[in-house]
Amino acid sequence: MGFLIRLFKNEALVYSVMIKVTQMASGLIIMKLLASSLSKNEFGYYALMMALLGLISMVPFAALDHGVLRFTVQYKNRVSYFFSNVVGMYLFFILIYTVLVFSVNFFYGFEYKLTILLYLIPFLIFPSILFNLLTWFENALENQKKFAFMLFFDFLIKAIGIVVLSFFNILTTESILILFIVSYALIFFITSRKILDFTVIHKSEIKSIFFKILPYSYPIMIWGVFVWAQGMVYRWYLDLFASKEDVASFAIISALAILPVTALTGILGTYLLPKLFHKEEESTNDDIFKQVIKALLLVIGILILMWLVIHIFNVEIVSLLTDVKYTSEAWMLSYMFLAMMVYAIGNILAYMIYVKKETKDLLLANTLPGLFALTVGYYLIQHYTLEGALITFIGTYVLTGILNSLIVLKNRRKAHDVES
Repeated sequence: MGFLIRLFKNEALVYSVMIKVTQMASGLIIMKLLASSLSKNEFGYYALMMALLGLISMVPFAALDHGVLRFTVQYKNRVSYFFSNVVGMYLFFILIYTVLVFSVNFFYGFEYKLTILLYLIPFLIFPSILFNLLTWFENALENQKKFAFMLFFDFLIKAIGIVVLSFFNILTTESILILFIVSYALIFFITSRKILDFTVIHKSEIKSIFFKILPYSYPIMIWGVFVWAQGMVYRWYLDLFASKEDVASFAIISALAILPVTALTGILGTYLLPKLFHKEEESTNDDIFKQVIKALLLVIGILILMWLVIHIFNVEIVSLLTDVKYTSEAWMLSYMFLAMMVYAIGNILAYMIYVKKETKDLLLANTLPGLFALTVGYYLIQHYTLEGALITFIGTYVLTGILNSLIVLKNRRKAHDVES
């Protein structure tokens, strides 16, 4: 009870939790709407486009976001100037991607539907990347309330739009991408009016900002492709060696396994990490480790209960949260969730690394599993299609969890040796 009282008195924390809950709930609801309205083949196209958008968002934009976050506070008195020039920098990279996508699409000769979708991707990159950038800015400036409402209205526009498109029987991957373009663009331009000023954008300042944030961003650029591969490469391999229907099935079931675990660890991180950062200077490694282990045991208990429910009611859960046409693959859910449990354990233990600002130690844990998915996954999916994708998924996330855990334990032993 005392925890709940403290929680609701902390407005920033309330909105931070609201952000995580909104991200999970909106993901589930939109997935339910699309899974029940689209055929498996059509959902397969949608899943492929989201995987491509995820790759583009990761390299270089997600990496640059971390560098931007690092310097936003330093520009607190010149937020508009800094933000506008960062937007200018992002527009340069968006232009490069636009030329690249258009060129590949023009010369390669994809099937007609995929060609149309790829031509839409640059128009989606533009508002979605800037929307995400703005959320990072608001988070850095501790405007969690604005961040939360941006996510909520984005979800509202998308959900209502999907229902309307479905009602008029015009819900396709193309119309969904156009809906997302409208949603991101509308919210970005409305919420950025006070800080976006194109008149202050200068090439020299863009160059200066880029080289200032590059040292904080390039490690993430290096492992960005591998991080993306952990969760998304299966879709493209299944499209190559199986069918759009298999792409859809795997995307749906894996999302059901990933969403609750990432939401739970995200909420924990929102609550625990600030406390650990605050106490880092006055606490010993043992004190921090004990707090992390205490939180970890609580999460493990919750995850075990969730797994039992999933294991017993996997068919009902898949039918309720997606559509009955995906229940034939429901058996994969409990196996995927077990892998995500191992991943979550390693992820929570890695808080020790974040608090001690030793994130470079996580390079192996962020690259090796992705490399496993790219190489071993290629062979397994080529020969065993959906079952191969499942084995790759399990191997990738279990490997990530184990590597994170081993790195934390190694660093802990090293710290003890130094102290002794």
